[in-house]
Amino acid sequence: MTGKPTRTPARPNSGHPAATQETPFCQTDAFGQHLFAVCEGVDAGTALSMAASMMRTAHGLLASELSGDDGPDAAAWLIDAAAAIVDAVNHPGGQL
Repeated sequence: MTGKPTRTPARPNSGHPAATQETPFCQTDAFGQHLFAVCEGVDAGTALSMAASMMRTAHGLLASELSGDDGPDAAAWLIDAAAAIVDAVNHPGGQL
């Protein structure tokens, strides 16, 4: 055994780094406008790292008895935002 991985994940190579596309999330107003969105062009690795951090925070809020009545709502917002980040990275034509 050489200590090298035996298999590397396949990645499309278009010459461009993987990045997010704009992806709105959370509720809309009466006109269908979103207040929050994942920005376009963020490095995929950075975006996914942030999504993982948000999921850990949401988990901590849900597991904590100290979070009070607002904990589940805050966790739900974090989960929605993290899911939007993953969707923004995993867009059609995305290059993860």
